Amino acid sequence: MLDKHAIWLLESVPVAILAPPAPGQDDPMDGRGRPSQMPAAFTLVSSPTRRRNVSQLLDQGFTGEQLAYAAQMTLRKEGRKTEADIIKKVIAADGPDPTVVQASYRGSPPSLPKTLSADEALVLLFNTNMTRAAYQEVRETSKDHVADIFPPYNFVLDAKKRCHPAGVVVDDRGASVPVQQLLDHTASRLCTLQESVIQSSAAQGSLILTSKYGFDGATGQQVYRHRQSTDVDDSTMFLASMVPLRLRTEDGRVIWANPKPNSTFFCRPISFIFEKESKELTTATYVQLQQEVESLTPSVVQLANDVTISVRHEMTLTMIDGKVHNAIQDIRSQQVCSICRAKPSEMNNIDGVLARPIAGDRTQHGISTLHCWIRSMEMFLHIAYRLPFCEWQARGEEKQRIVKEQKQRIQTDYLLRAASSNFHLDEERFGVYAVETARMLLPPPRCVLQLAN
Repeated sequence: MLDKHAIWLLESVPVAILAPPAPGQDDPMDGRGRPSQMPAAFTLVSSPTRRRNVSQLLDQGFTGEQLAYAAQMTLRKEGRKTEADIIKKVIAADGPDPTVVQASYRGSPPSLPKTLSADEALVLLFNTNMTRAAYQEVRETSKDHVADIFPPYNFVLDAKKRCHPAGVVVDDRGASVPVQQLLDHTASRLCTLQESVIQSSAAQGSLILTSKYGFDGATGQQVYRHRQSTDVDDSTMFLASMVPLRLRTEDGRVIWANPKPNSTFFCRPISFIFEKESKELTTATYVQLQQEVESLTPSVVQLANDVTISVRHEMTLTMIDGKVHNAIQDIRSQQVCSICRAKPSEMNNIDGVLARPIAGDRTQHGISTLHCWIRSMEMFLHIAYRLPFCEWQARGEEKQRIVKEQKQRIQTDYLLRAASSNFHLDEERFGVYAVETARMLLPPPRCVLQLAN
């Protein structure tokens, strides 16, 4: 046994012998004969222990400035200059606000996801062409990632319903809404949109809403297969609409302005009917809208803080083309100028055309520059079709054959150039036009099979 434990038994073990304490010193041994614990660091002890350790300083009546200055000097002795400078700036009389310093080291609170309002969600829905199913899927995905920012779809549906004016009448032949109720709803939505601008400025009281309106026909619409109680052809449609342009005060200060006055983005339909455009329909629509516009009354809008706004309406009939202008001016021929009443045989006499009197009601509807470009393009094309014989009228079978061949060649060449350019083309209409052009240029399928055989 001794041989087994001889190695560690023969080793020397150091033993510390504590000397008795000198007079006036604390005994390092506790009452049970064990050495007392070494004092821990000040930052590691609990709050009650810290208060006991500094109780002597507090009992001596030092002020906060004195203790802070002492802490500053102690930190400088320890080489902690940055901490000392911070204490110096905080206790200085002309130093920064202590709350600012507190906020700087605490940091800004974490930003939480902000929930969209129903109107904001509706704008997102329309701008992205999002379906109901897609919106609900995006909403559920955001909720799974702890970002519940999208309101429920029924809230969005309520916001969509608030965009609808009152008094809409719908039947098999079309739909319509009174101009007064449409303008009341438009004025209410615009004032609500610009409520902060109206509340913060002296714009309270009376405002003026300037709008333009017009009507036109369209053909070649998509025909849907659905049951109808009446014999209605929905391939043609006659539409009347208006566009708000500017909301301003009586002294001319603009509250809201349409950023895209020539776009359909803010276009608001007044009525549409599945009927082909004619002079009788155009005249009847013109008379009806003129009566409604002349009988308009100011719209009253109630905002927050008991603010009442009266909106007066100014409407101009400028959204029309030359055909509509001729109809409302009671001009039968489309080749007669609706402004000066000059016939095609009289238009070459420039001096005579300039000397013609022009009534004021002929220019109040503006001039459609779009149709000027269209007519100019048609003129150049018709001249190009007749270049081989340089005559306006193609009389005789030979000249008609030349015009037909020139037309096919120019249209095909223009089509190929447009397709190979960087211009944006309507793919659907381009496809239809390409098929029709191919049918004109290529022989029927039976002829192709006969040629192949």
